[in-house]
Amino acid sequence: MAEPLFHVFNMILTVKKDSGRGNIGGVLYNQEKIYLKFRGAKGWQESIFQDEVLGYWVIEIWREPDQEERAFLSRKYANLTEEEMARLIAKLSHIHTGEMVPYYIMRYGFYEGHTDYRTDPVAVSFIFGLKSLEEIESAFPGKIYETLMAHFTEEKTLHRSSK
Repeated sequence: MAEPLFHVFNMILTVKKDSGRGNIGGVLYNQEKIYLKFRGAKGWQESIFQDEVLGYWVIEIWREPDQEERAFLSRKYANLTEEEMARLIAKLSHIHTGEMVPYYIMRYGFYEGHTDYRTDPVAVSFIFGLKSLEEIESAFPGKIYETLMAHFTEEKTLHRSSK
């Protein structure tokens, strides 16, 4: 999962030699046209894991679902409102991230928060063509929307011992 994100970061390092920000018109990755925008920040962010990883880049990665993929989603998720379908497509096909995330994935497993600055493994799989939409659906039958919108939290119950 980290590999395509490292490829993106390597492209940014190559392009940044000419400027501090960029908009790569598109690259092909697994026969998918991927779009990239990036810009350097005014400072840097230290890793939440207190290691040597620093973040500087704000990166947007996306691809447009094709007509067949849109039709598939419309069939499978016909119960969604127009607004919910737009949110599903946006979460599935767009990542707003930074270069620290592939290091986090490689070292610590998949790191994500439930914010706009999120790298979801489902979105990585879809955008970079690692899995087809049908394969993603079979992993989350009828639940792609819920999977992408969930906060991934768990209620904890405190157990009191009786004396």
